[in-house]
Amino acid sequence: MAVPYSPEITPSSNYSPAASSPIKFSFALADPSPSSVKCNSPSENAPQPESPPPPPRTHVPNTGAAIIAGIVGGAAVVAAVAACLFWLFMYRRRSWSQNDDVPPHYLDPERPPKGDSRWNEPGKNSPEPSEPMTSSPPSPGSLISLSSSFSGHSPKQPVRQFTYEELAIATNGFSELNLLGQGMFGDVYKGILSDGSLREVAVKRLNSGDGGDREFQSEVENIGSAHHRHIVSLVGYCIGNGQKMLVYHFIPNNNLECHLHEKGQPPMDWTKKVRVAAGLAKGLAYLHRICHPAIIHGDVKATNIFLDGDFEAMVGDFGLAKLLSADTMGTSGYLAPERAGGGKLTKESDVFSFGVVLLELITGRRAVDSDGNYLVEWARPILVKALEEKDFDEMIDSRVGSNYNVHELEVMATCAAACIHHSDKRRPKMTQIVDALDDVSIVKNLRKSEE
Repeated sequence: MAVPYSPEITPSSNYSPAASSPIKFSFALADPSPSSVKCNSPSENAPQPESPPPPPRTHVPNTGAAIIAGIVGGAAVVAAVAACLFWLFMYRRRSWSQNDDVPPHYLDPERPPKGDSRWNEPGKNSPEPSEPMTSSPPSPGSLISLSSSFSGHSPKQPVRQFTYEELAIATNGFSELNLLGQGMFGDVYKGILSDGSLREVAVKRLNSGDGGDREFQSEVENIGSAHHRHIVSLVGYCIGNGQKMLVYHFIPNNNLECHLHEKGQPPMDWTKKVRVAAGLAKGLAYLHRICHPAIIHGDVKATNIFLDGDFEAMVGDFGLAKLLSADTMGTSGYLAPERAGGGKLTKESDVFSFGVVLLELITGRRAVDSDGNYLVEWARPILVKALEEKDFDEMIDSRVGSNYNVHELEVMATCAAACIHHSDKRRPKMTQIVDALDDVSIVKNLRKSEE
């Protein structure tokens, strides 16, 4: 019997720096004004009275005033330096590249994520973003300021409407030789656009779904507005010949399922696994918190996570569950308990599925093995034991061997355990997972090397 994992979360009060009082400087004039002297215009014929010459004036320095002025000036300099140091401290505290270790309670869902105020929960002194972030320069502490390579948001491109004939030509008549894969939402074909660009694309012929063409087009426009380094961007769509199709950028390095589980593939080393986990978390966090309205994936799994040539994770097929009115569907082994019972898809159900992917990366096992055993049920008691004893030998992928960092594995395991919690209210948010994974040393070093 699998023991449900319920991570103990140490309560922690949110950091709230006290408002600093403005520093007021008051300067007094130390030297008194000289006495006024009345000057009468002398008459040319009137003799002037002789008076003794005035004694020579000597300047007597006002020692007390000089000391006071020096003290005030020195205090002003010290206050200015202190203000600069305080600002720098606060900026570094809010930075997404903070170098301190990640405490377990950091994944407390009641604790707001660190970083830019845009990541705060709605209603907690921060409005929801009005639109997806663009390629404008990032503000300090924002998710896209982690490194130059993770500028995150590529320039927006208008979603193009293709004709059926254009896509038929691109895919060689939807030839079986061009078939890339078959999934829940439809078949995917590789194509080359004949518009002179010779761009490689992946064309998904969707299974029929509810809703008319206008609703489909509206939802496609919403999905197409999402542009980020760690998601597969939508190029366009097609409504024609009784079919609906989506056109994506083609990712040549296949998906995570292939690299983790297919025979003949070299095993993924630990560095690549951490890189994939961090990239996937950033992509999902972008969909959940920056896109407006938020985009819930609905089917997070290894086959929907694509890897580019640098093994950077890119989230694909996001938003299709809502697009095809299939929000109660999902993939066995990745479904959150509430969805398995017929519940609707939510951000929390995406978090659960992400936790299963983390377990796949850590253990090298499938979400459901050939005997029908669920990875989550196998992993829960092992996670409890491993996190208590700081011994992960029983759960680490045997192909990785001892070539991993214990602290990095502990962070990965802590995130996975929190994500697969039975209660959706006890699961962390994707922004908190981004914080945690970005603090592991591999991701730090990768970020530094790219800056």
